[in-house]
Amino acid sequence: MDNVQLTTAILGHIQGLAAQRRRVRFNWVPSHAGLRGNEAADEAAREAIRHPAMALTVLPSIHGAKVLARRAAVCAAGQQYRQLVQTSRQAAWHKQATNNNEPLRLAQQLPRAEEVVLHRLRLGYRALEELRTGLRSGRVSTVLIWSPVP
Repeated sequence: MDNVQLTTAILGHIQGLAAQRRRVRFNWVPSHAGLRGNEAADEAAREAIRHPAMALTVLPSIHGAKVLARRAAVCAAGQQYRQLVQTSRQAAWHKQATNNNEPLRLAQQLPRAEEVVLHRLRLGYRALEELRTGLRSGRVSTVLIWSPVP
């Protein structure tokens, strides 16, 4: 769990308590400062760690969700590539000829206009005229994939 997730979860609980008109107060206490209740709090924390079930579900942060989605997409692309190599002679030949063990990926940095055209095509918009205009003016890139190994 990253600190963003923890902070987001704490903020959500504070907002929930504030909506119930409850007051929340934070006091920073250095560990084992000799304050009454500190040892009891440490023991409660140790007990909570030993508890098999979580009492609180921590929602992922936006950054965490993006990281998980990116990892899942890379994993799925790798699985599809390995399956393609097993079922297609051309893909197997290409992998062997280029010593390429990674799937081809979309280019990471495209100009905004090209990203918009690609996004519209993915959504099924009729963008043929835009593509023609872009191709005539040289704005649309003809290279949409890259490989880490030539």
